[in-house]
Amino acid sequence: VDGSFTIEATDGIATVTVGGQSFTLAQIQALAATPQTIDTVEGTLVLNGYSGNTFSGTVSYTYTLKATIDNDSKPGATDTGFG
Repeated sequence: VDGSFTIEATDGIATVTVGGQSFTLAQIQALAATPQTIDTVEGTLVLNGYSGNTFSGTVSYTYTLKATIDNDSKPGATDTGFG
């Protein structure tokens, strides 16, 4: 899955924490050249782009599931979602 999210700080972005990992503004600004990988139990999130400035911008990412998730067996699951 490809997607993006917005970050913003009125005093300027110092660090961004995603999945328990912190990244400096310099690392965020360099994502296109140096993607950052966050490995989770469910999948792998790769932060791979940034467009913006020191106060706000958009981080692009790709997320890949490691395996099929069985949501049907979760409490509150129905044929159309979770209740």
